[in-house]
Amino acid sequence: MIYFIIFIIFNLFILKKQLMETSSMAIVMALGIITNGVLFNYIGMDTWYVKLISLYCLSLWLVITLNIFQSLCIRKNFIALHLTDKVNRFGVGTWIAATNIICILIHEEFSQWSIVANILGYWNLFLWLVFIGFSLKTMAKFFFQPIEKVHGVILLTTVSTQSIVVMNSQLNLFSVVLNKLFIVTGILFYLFCLYLIIKRYLKVKWMLETDWKNTNCIIHGALSITGVACSFTHSFSSMVMILWFIVCFLFIFIESIEVIRLLKRMNKFGFRMAFMIYDTSQWSRIFTFGMFYTFTIFLKPTSTLVMDIKEGIINVGIWVIFVLLLFQMFLLTKQVTLQVKTIRKDPHSMEM
Repeated sequence: MIYFIIFIIFNLFILKKQLMETSSMAIVMALGIITNGVLFNYIGMDTWYVKLISLYCLSLWLVITLNIFQSLCIRKNFIALHLTDKVNRFGVGTWIAATNIICILIHEEFSQWSIVANILGYWNLFLWLVFIGFSLKTMAKFFFQPIEKVHGVILLTTVSTQSIVVMNSQLNLFSVVLNKLFIVTGILFYLFCLYLIIKRYLKVKWMLETDWKNTNCIIHGALSITGVACSFTHSFSSMVMILWFIVCFLFIFIESIEVIRLLKRMNKFGFRMAFMIYDTSQWSRIFTFGMFYTFTIFLKPTSTLVMDIKEGIINVGIWVIFVLLLFQMFLLTKQVTLQVKTIRKDPHSMEM
C-alpha cells in the first residue's frame, strides 16, 4: 500500500501537466499491455516487479481519472479540454481501453478487489455507449466535411470496442454471445475509420515530416487487438490467421513509413527536435507493439514457416518493446525534469 501511495503522490505533483491531455490514458494502455500481455505470457505474472508495475498502472489510472472528474466538476473546463476539438475527442477512447486493462489487472493481480473490477467493467460499458454515440456523430461530419486533421486516433473506436471483449473474456460480465457482436462492430468501425484516414491523405495536401501522426500506428494496432479479442473468446477462429497476416503487412508498411518520416525529420529539424521530444501520443506505439506481440503469442500456426516467424517475433519483439519503453521513459523523465525546473522558477506554472 505504501508503494501505491508513493506512486499517487508522484503522479499528482510531478506528472500533473502530462496527465491533462485527453489521450493521457494511453500511458496506462501501454504499461497495461506490457504487464498483462507481454510479461504475463513471456515470464508469468507471479513476480514482484510485475505487481509493482500493476500498482503503478492503478495509481496512474486513478490520478488521471481524478483529473478528468476535476475538470468536469471543479474547473468546469471538461468540454473545452476534451470535446471541443473534433479529432481530439476520440482520445476519450483511451479512457475506456485503459479502464478495461485496469479491470483485467485487478482481476489477475489483486483478486481481493474483484468487486471493484466488476463495477468498473459495468461503468465502462456505459462510458463506451456514450463515447460511440458522439464518435458516430463526429465521423458522420468527417464523411461530408473537410477532414484535414483526421488521423489514427479515430481508430480508438475500434480499440475501445475490442477492449470490451477482451475484458469480458476475463471477467464474464455479460453473455459471450455479445462478444461476436462487439467484434463485428469493432471491425465495421475500423473499415469506416480507415476509409476516412485514407481519404484524408489522398484528398488533402500533406508532408510526411509534419502531417503524419504517431497515432497512425493504431492502423495495425486496432487489428491486433481485434485478433486478441477473437483469440480470447474463440470467435471467428477461421479468420484469425488471415487477420494476423494482414496485421503483419500493415505493421511493416506503417512502421516503414515511420522510419522514413524519422529520417526526413532529422534532416529537416535536426536530431534533437526529430528524435528527442516527448509527446503523449508516442505511447500509442508501445501499446500497438505490445498488442501485436500479444496477438502473435496466441496465434496457432499451421505451418513450420509461420511457427518460425512467430518464435522470432516473440524472442526479438520482447527486447524491441522494452527498448521502446525505456526510451519513452527517458523522454518522459527529461520532460518532467524540465517541468520541475520551470516550477522552481515560477510556482504558478503548475496551476491548471
